[in-house]
Amino acid sequence: MKVGHPSREHLMSLISKSISNTSYRAVFLLCLSYSLPHWCLAKSQLDLPSLKKLRSMNGINPAPYDQFWARWKLVTTRHRKDNGEQRFVYANKIAYDAMKKGSLNFPRGSVFGKLAFKTVSDPQFPNSYEPSNFTRMQLMVKDAEKFKPTDGWSYYIYVDGKNHSPKQDHSKNLACHACHTLVKERDFVFSAPTFLSSMGELYSDIGDTFRSKFRRHRSQDLSAFEKKIVSLLNINPKYVMIKRMRLFSGSLYESIGPLAKYVNESGEVYLIVDPVKKRFLAAEKQSRSNSKCYMGGALIYLSYYKKGEFSVKRGHVCDGKNQWVGSTKLPKEFMNRHWSHTID
Repeated sequence: MKVGHPSREHLMSLISKSISNTSYRAVFLLCLSYSLPHWCLAKSQLDLPSLKKLRSMNGINPAPYDQFWARWKLVTTRHRKDNGEQRFVYANKIAYDAMKKGSLNFPRGSVFGKLAFKTVSDPQFPNSYEPSNFTRMQLMVKDAEKFKPTDGWSYYIYVDGKNHSPKQDHSKNLACHACHTLVKERDFVFSAPTFLSSMGELYSDIGDTFRSKFRRHRSQDLSAFEKKIVSLLNINPKYVMIKRMRLFSGSLYESIGPLAKYVNESGEVYLIVDPVKKRFLAAEKQSRSNSKCYMGGALIYLSYYKKGEFSVKRGHVCDGKNQWVGSTKLPKEFMNRHWSHTID
């Protein structure tokens, strides 16, 4: 019996089942084998959000940027060791042209888009990891007049399946920008263009490091709130390295890796704190005798809200991975709104 190529309709049926039951790798192999790239691209993006259906946030209407990942230039990729998330950063023509010129002042209309995915081990080559489930989409839009309070930029965050109130959106916008002020010398843009080699080096060399933003303070000179945080530690440090800034849950978790690295290298206590929202992340070095990590590891203390209660989550970082060991509800005095506070 002669076996020919399956019909287009039969292939589409096979691909649809593959999307439901197997990895995207199998889907794309089918697509490439039978020249159905456009149809496959549309089917494979079913789990990516339609920006035309998302609401406006922080002055940004996402609809005009729908499927930016198929239309814009890829700037770079980022991988987070702690949660295995792979991120792809894109720039529209205005932003990318500015990068090609080495501009440190992006013009109005510049937009960056980011897609993030969980990663899984490649079944064909387990030492390699490939993108899996979509987790988040972010936009960063430049309009100096419209977004004056945040230095001309505004931020849009869509986390798969989660909706937030406008008040929460505004708070996250301020927290996002607080992180981006770490690279204000680059017009608040973290991403350096990987595929513009000389320009990538230029952008990477500009600005201070995250670590340089921390300042050493005597424990006795800390605010009442900061002293309460330090009282949670296993040690009573004479000095604490502190960065005060606006934070939200995402920026707290993203800071775990850097703080763990800093305490392992220096032995000092590091603290990043939002005095306004009373969020914090503290890290201290774990002794080698009490750690499974070869170099000792780091103990971490992270604040969070759940059902109206303020708690701290305790854990340790070993080989770049977080392991939570417990949590404790914090006394109401931690939420004293009358404490004085400042932002660096």
